[in-house]
Amino acid sequence: MVITKEQSKALEEFCEDHDYDYRPDYSGRGMMGRTCIGFVTDDTEFKLAMSLVCHFGRDAEMVDVFVQSSSASDDMGKSTIIYFPNVSVDE
Repeated sequence: MVITKEQSKALEEFCEDHDYDYRPDYSGRGMMGRTCIGFVTDDTEFKLAMSLVCHFGRDAEMVDVFVQSSSASDDMGKSTIIYFPNVSVDE
């Protein structure tokens, strides 16, 4: 699944408002150099998902991105990155 640059910008603004660190080009374990979107947080995957759905609730296309995509996480020391291996930003 590919999101537009405008959608990526909306995610960046969401993160600024909710104290998440947005990574539009994260390369997680086993991704072999491919990149995807990710969120650095202290929250659980569920809490992040609920925040995204509540924030973008009226934007069905954006909600579908997260409902239809699986997530993964990596430990980053004090924080965790929750990322979506199948969601990238349009070049």
